[in-house]
This record gives sequence, structure tokens and C-alpha cells, in this order.
Amino acid sequence: MYPYLGGGPPQIILPVNPEGLPKLPYGMTRKVLVIGGGVSGLSAALELAERGFEVTIKEKQTSVGGRYSTHKLNALGEEFQLSTGFHGNNCWAIFFKLGEKVPQGEPLCLPDPPPTKDQRSKVKLGFHHGSVVCVNWKGSHNDSAICIHWKVSELFSILCPLDGFSQWISLLCLINGPVLRIIQHSVSIGWVPTVVQHAMFNLNSLTPVFTITNNFREYARIWVLRNTMCCWPDNHFAFRDYEWENVYSSGPWPLNLLAMIIRSPNLSLWTAIKTWRVSLGFILYNHGSLYETYDNLTYDEWADMYGVVPEFGDIWLKAGISASFDEVSSFSAAEFLLFSHFYFLSVAEAEHRDYSSVDSGTSLINPWVEKLKGLGVKFELGTAVTALGFDGSGKVTHDISDPSKLYDHVILAVDLGSAKQILSDSLEQLRERNSAVERALARIKNDLKYLDKAPPFKILKVWFDKQLERDRNHPILQTPQHSPINLIVQLHQVEQQYRDWVAKTGGSVMEFHLYCWSHGEVEDDKVWEIISPTVREIYPEIFDSNFKILASYVKSGDSCASFKNGTAQHRPRAIFPSKCGIPNLGLAGDWLRTDYPSALTERSVSTAIESVNQVLLAEGIQQVPLTVTTSFGPGFI
Repeated sequence: MYPYLGGGPPQIILPVNPEGLPKLPYGMTRKVLVIGGGVSGLSAALELAERGFEVTIKEKQTSVGGRYSTHKLNALGEEFQLSTGFHGNNCWAIFFKLGEKVPQGEPLCLPDPPPTKDQRSKVKLGFHHGSVVCVNWKGSHNDSAICIHWKVSELFSILCPLDGFSQWISLLCLINGPVLRIIQHSVSIGWVPTVVQHAMFNLNSLTPVFTITNNFREYARIWVLRNTMCCWPDNHFAFRDYEWENVYSSGPWPLNLLAMIIRSPNLSLWTAIKTWRVSLGFILYNHGSLYETYDNLTYDEWADMYGVVPEFGDIWLKAGISASFDEVSSFSAAEFLLFSHFYFLSVAEAEHRDYSSVDSGTSLINPWVEKLKGLGVKFELGTAVTALGFDGSGKVTHDISDPSKLYDHVILAVDLGSAKQILSDSLEQLRERNSAVERALARIKNDLKYLDKAPPFKILKVWFDKQLERDRNHPILQTPQHSPINLIVQLHQVEQQYRDWVAKTGGSVMEFHLYCWSHGEVEDDKVWEIISPTVREIYPEIFDSNFKILASYVKSGDSCASFKNGTAQHRPRAIFPSKCGIPNLGLAGDWLRTDYPSALTERSVSTAIESVNQVLLAEGIQQVPLTVTTSFGPGFI
């Protein structure tokens, strides 16, 4: 059967055990060790703790959050909460498309709203595979409408009537849904009355209650409830060989692509005509055959094969790869096509970015940790797990450095380098040779040896005594042709703490993202010296106006995964250890592979849910539904 019939809405991977219990029975104890306190580890811990498991998180750093962790910096007489600097998380409308088509299913009727002077409405909601979409709405803009009251451990949200909302919320998807973006937008432009705004954002029941059930939408949920989320719909690019671009996607495929080409100062309709062969790879995207068809090719080889117009490739295609921390020259064509499908074709708004106006600790990690602690999750920070211990049956049971604490399940939610080291040392520490465990660890190790880390990166924050005044003073600017600089953020236009400092001093705070760092180990105070000639090309005003550096801070790292061509066949899935013979060990992280489109942080969370579901299945607890992007491109129909 021909599969390309227009892509389709997001898919729901349903539990394979719908008859399972909702949580562990009273008196039953199961202990789970989660190694790694990043986004994937926190996601796994929350799902398990909500279902009654005793969870311990061991993290080698002294703080949790991984790439979203924060720490304090005392500079210029003030205390700043520094995030690691990864701004602009993609809009997860990828999963929840607001459209005219209503999912089929039995309607769920809400109770009548409280009496109002114009009470003519009742809401019917269609329930389909875990998503809730409004199918019928009658009433005026002044009618009672709805507010969201998030409930933990439920497959969908409970809607509570609240006077004051407008009927434009009628098309609505409510598992971690885009209604959050709509509500936040309506507040920002004054569509929602002030009294309702206060009710939304100040109810005690709203702020701490959230659940990490459907991938990455919970980020938006927490940010909105704390009234800190902002949207960045435009993508600004600076090039050496082309005019600067302001790229944004609007409308369905292929109209969004045509509109972007028409708006471009560097491209033309003739470019669109010449890219028809390239478009086939996007239109006929099929995740099931993606890797066997394209992973043997690099992006450059694929571009040559399909005749990619150089300016089209430089401006749009390579620009996306440059943000992956990886080398463009060796980046897998399969991963490139996945990125394109995931962040552009699956829904027009996928190129939009969400960012928090406060640091990621305040907006995300701290309330997440508070919630976990409230569920009894134990944190052991500054504790590195060097190797795993096993029992006589071949199950992993403990951290070898702490053999007195035994666990029923272990989830290894760490970066690729740490996973390699832990599994390799576990193999070396085995007491019984020629065992099933040894063969299993050797098999995993053999696959992981083909996977590499991406080149190191640095993120430089600089406090200046002046501000840019030119027209191109964009909050976030991508610079794919200005290596080693990939991204420049005007932090005083993004985060409130820097905005407050700038208001007092008249200065500015800029952040330079330096991916694929190739200058070796250098002192932090030498980084600006290395990149300043490139900065001059982009922002000559900094040098022409003699900006003075008041303070600076450098964050360095090398924990990102590389996605070189030819490695997909060796990239394991989350439950690969169980396939090798270790039934109670799962993996989680963005370096893994999934059977559906996923990438970056969304993949970290999705693989965490997959490992959680392995635990739940083993213990007879109903699995977590997993909402994923459609596996097919838009097609011709």
C-alpha cells in the first residue's frame, strides 16, 4: 500500500498492557536507580515516582538539569543565575497540531460552567488515543469558557470552567497542548481579562503540578504557568556570502517553503524550481526506511547527488546542521532529513522557538526537582557511578561503589561518553567470566565503539559597557558561516535579570555560542581574543565604538553526540540492553535511536519514557502513552 497520503497528525504509541495497574499496589516496593540528573533522568524519575516506585537519582555533578542546569556567578557587584545557554527550544506544536480535523472518538462532556449573564454554552470534547480536542462550541466571546487544571498521573487534563475566557480556545489539544501558547499569547496582547490572568497564574494548584508524560511539551507547560515563556518566531541569519536573512515559516507545506523563498533576498522562484529533486526527499519522507536509504551518505554527498542549489543549501539546509554541535562535512544525510522533517515539514510552526525570560533553573529545573522530592525521589549529587554490579541471574542490581544498596531496575540516563565508560568498566569489573552478562555487555560495548562525541563547544558570556544601536540588533542571531561562532544572543533582550542590569548601567550582555571548537584547550580569557576578528565581521560597531568588556564567563563542554554517516546501524535503542540479555537495564539520551522521528532534547525525553515503559511492563503497571511526530512526509495529496 502506498504510504504517502499526506503525512498525518501526531501519532500516539499506546501501552501494550492497557489492562495494567495504574500504579504499584499498596505495600509493594520496587526500587529504581536512575544514573544521570539531566532532562532524561528527571523525566524517567517523575514517571516512575508518580506510579509508586522508589527512585534514586545519582548525578556526578553537584547540580541537576544537565544542559539546562544553572549556577550562581558573582560579577560586577551582583549575583547572576547562569544557564548553560541553550536558548530557543523548538515549538512542540510538532506533536500537537491545531487544525480543522477533529480526532474521532466518543465525546467527553464537561460539567456546566457557573452561571453567567450570557450562559449559552456547553463544551464537548473528543477523546482519541490520549488527546483531547474541542469538537463543538456554541456561545459568544463573553461566555464562560475554560481554564486548565493539570492533574498528575492522568492521561489527559481535567478542564475546569472559569468565567472570562474567549471562545477562540475552541480548537484545542490538551495533553501538553498548544493551548498554552494560545493562552500565553492572549495574555500578552490583552485578550484575557486581568482577573483571569491572576486566576491562571496564581492558583496554588497550578504552579507545582505537572507531569512529564508526552515528550517535551511540559517545558512549555511549566514556563506558561510561571508566566515566563516567550515566543521567538523569526530566525535571523548572518552570512559571509549572502545578505542577512529573516526566516520564518507560516502556512502548510509546500506554501511555507514557497513563501520563505519569495521573502528571501538571496533566493528566487527559479531556486524553488531547481530544488524539485531535493523536495522529493522531504515530501516522501519515510522514517521506516530512512537510515538504510540515506545513512551511508554525508549531507554533502546527498546534496551533490540531488543537485542542491548552493545558495539554497548554504542558507537553509546547512544552517540547521550547524546548530547540531556536529561537523557539517560528516553529518549523516539521514539525520539531516530527519531534522528537516521534524523541525520544518511536520508542522509549519515547528521553526518557532520558545524561550524563558528567566533562567532555566527558576523556570524549569527547580520546580521539577521540588515536585520529585515531594514524590519521595532521592538525590545523590556529586556521586559518580563508575560501574554496575550484577546478581547471579544476570540482572543489574547496584552501583559497584555502593553494593549495600540494591535496586530492581536501573536506567542509564547519561551522555554517550559516560555511558561508554560505565559499561566498559562494568565489563572489566565482572567477577564471572564467560557469563551471559559478559556477553551482553560485550555486545553493547561493541556497538558503542562506533559512536563518537561531537567536537567540544564553548559558550562565552560578555558584559559590555555599551549597547548595539544598529538595525541588526536581533535578540538571537544565527551565524552558520562564521565559524567558530554559530549563534549570538542579546541576553538583555531575552532574560529579565540581564534586562534589569542593563536598565541600571546602560550596558549589554551578549552570549556567543562556539560549536565545533577547534582551537584546543585555551584559557578562558583567551577565547574573546580568538573570536574577536569574527565578531568584528558580524558586529563592527562593538569595535568601532570601543565597547569595553566589564566581565566575561566561559562554559565549556564536550558531551554532545555526533551523528556521522554510517553510524545509525550501531546506534542502540533505549531497551537494547534487555535485547542483549540484561532485562532490567534501560538507556536514555539524545545519542540513542528511536523508531519514530525525534531529535535533541525531545529524543532524550522520549527514550527516557521508553525505558520507563520497560520497567512498567515488567512490573505489571500500565505503560505511559508516547506522543510522537508522524513518520511520513507531507506526500503529494
